[in-house]
Amino acid sequence: MHDGGSAVECSLYDDNCPRGEKCNLYSNDTAGWYNSTQCFPVDPEPVPPGAPCVAQGNGLIGLDNCAPGSVCFVQDYEHNTGFCLGFCDGDSSDPTCSEPGTYCYQRSIDGLCLATCNPLSHYCDDGSDDSCVPIPGDGFGCLPDESGDAGAPGDPCEAHNECDPGSFCVPQEYVAKCVHPMCCTPVCDVDDPKSCPYPQSETCVAWYSDPLDAPPGLGHVGVCVLAP
Repeated sequence: MHDGGSAVECSLYDDNCPRGEKCNLYSNDTAGWYNSTQCFPVDPEPVPPGAPCVAQGNGLIGLDNCAPGSVCFVQDYEHNTGFCLGFCDGDSSDPTCSEPGTYCYQRSIDGLCLATCNPLSHYCDDGSDDSCVPIPGDGFGCLPDESGDAGAPGDPCEAHNECDPGSFCVPQEYVAKCVHPMCCTPVCDVDDPKSCPYPQSETCVAWYSDPLDAPPGLGHVGVCVLAP
């Protein structure tokens, strides 16, 4: 339980909090990502989604100056500043995002409207260090880079954003000298035969086998795999 809130569990979709409070995401075990919801006081001068914001504590305790319906997504952990991200609309079984260029990202408890992106740009266009990675059913979207000191091509991974920006996580058989079930490999442009670092031993294969399944204009996004 965090000071300043009513400790009422709540729904991001309904915001069933008492007057003067908002339903917000937070981490109840000091984990590196949100894993629960609770009612917290609304800041006296709340700022809207997309605006710069300030969070308290480590940025994951639920106290921030974002308006109801949004959370402060921290980018600068030294000063606990970032920008407000809106929550998904609809309901948990059919979440949507009304703002153009966004998609609803759900990971356990949360439903955040994050930006779509072009993986060939590596980083996201919002000025953050987030990675542009494949999102099942949603094309490509921005997620926090969780690679840490690892994430280089050939390094082990379990999720795409555990690789450095500009790389995806693929099965072992596609990556040279990969000794783990999954490893990182560079993103490439199928229209540019030299876009892989080692064109003699790698080939650029389209991420979407059917370009019609890709987001508009991104059917040429591929990954570098061992040449057959």
